Amino acid sequence: MMAVRGGPIELDPQQLRAVFERALSNVLAGRGIKVCSPLDSQTFHALGCVCAAYPDVPEQLIAEARAVFSDQLNGAHELDGLPSFMRHDIG
Repeated sequence: MMAVRGGPIELDPQQLRAVFERALSNVLAGRGIKVCSPLDSQTFHALGCVCAAYPDVPEQLIAEARAVFSDQLNGAHELDGLPSFMRHDIG
């Protein structure tokens, strides 16, 4: 979900992947990361690690950023950012 004037909008996985690929391209070119994006905090952090390694970014960091983004796409990060008491089933 991405916040825009008038409320949030949903991005489909293909659109989200395009945002990620553009962000990855930017950090690999030394241009940094846009703060306002639909990428979650884990993906943002992984891209930050790639950015910090510029100009000699190891392939392993790129692969890790792609893996973290893949986790975002499959919903693995959905509960992150919630207080711990909200992450457990009650019952």
